[in-house]
Amino acid sequence: MVVPIKAEAEPKRQKAGKHFRLPWVKADPREVLVHCSWQELKGTYKVSERDAPVKQARYEAAKRRFDHAAAAEIVGELISDAIIDRVIDALITTNMPPLIVVPHPEYDPDEPKSSPLPITNALPFAIAGRLAAELDCEIDKEIIEVARPGRTALNRFQRFLWQPRFQGAVRSDRAYILADDTCTLGGTFAALRHHIVEQGGTVIAVTALSLGNGDCVPFPIADRTKGVLLSKYGPELSTLWREEIGHDEQSLTEGEGAFLVDWAEKEHPGRDQSALLQRLRDRLAQAAGNGG
Repeated sequence: MVVPIKAEAEPKRQKAGKHFRLPWVKADPREVLVHCSWQELKGTYKVSERDAPVKQARYEAAKRRFDHAAAAEIVGELISDAIIDRVIDALITTNMPPLIVVPHPEYDPDEPKSSPLPITNALPFAIAGRLAAELDCEIDKEIIEVARPGRTALNRFQRFLWQPRFQGAVRSDRAYILADDTCTLGGTFAALRHHIVEQGGTVIAVTALSLGNGDCVPFPIADRTKGVLLSKYGPELSTLWREEIGHDEQSLTEGEGAFLVDWAEKEHPGRDQSALLQRLRDRLAQAAGNGG
């Protein structure tokens, strides 16, 4: 089942700042379950010269032109039975029926092209439809993305400052499965998880069609990564992150935390804590000023 969505105008960015997230709890999914690599999704992994143009054109049609047929073909080829089994394993631990939710704006089946800038990516809806068929469940129609900062074009620091925001009714008698076509640092999934948990819901699995080399990755920030972050930036990192972003390092995803560690080690090796923290503050200010 593919859910049609309403076209929308180019979104205005939120003011950079307060993106509160509830702290992680033991019940949260530990990993983002990944079906394939980024190259496989794009059609560039171990593909013959003859087939490469066809696969890449199909990807562009699904990603850029909202081609449902192309998206369904891609998902049909790349979705992993082993990953579906892991979603089912997570579901077995609950006594609730599943409900699939994907990040998307409000839609109107009767007016899919009512705006000059239609939504282009059909892949999230294709993977949601496939999961719903496999699990014999529905796709959520209540939760919508009300702040869409256009994250595809944003760099890592801009992604911290401009995050999606969701609204819509959440059911306490359903086990939510979050799905999307790809995952960068996990911020969109984290924001969606926050909305569901804050409204009394339960998230039991998070899955992306593609990510990196295709390996599953941790979702909540690991204790070790938190320790390294504080050793690099010092304890004042918590205050800075609450002031600039809206939560502390405890609520980061593992991808976000690992990025901040990597940035410190590669871009500014040897700096003491106070100097590195000031450099981070300056870098966020640069990103907030649309300096990238």
